[in-house]
Amino acid sequence: MAEQKFFFILLLSGLCCLAIAPLFVFPKDERNTVSFTAPGLMLVGIAFVLIGCCGFVGLDSYGG
Repeated sequence: MAEQKFFFILLLSGLCCLAIAPLFVFPKDERNTVSFTAPGLMLVGIAFVLIGCCGFVGLDSYGG
């Protein structure tokens, strides 16, 4: 049960990163069009979602 909670938290945190990332695309100062934070949040979000999904599949496949 603890493993499922771990992967569920990773999945939710990845989805939160993906939901927050568009807020950083247009920064308050108009000099640069894309903030450096947005691509980083997208990469972290995608990685967490993939790890969470693969963890759930692995637990389901191997009966963990």
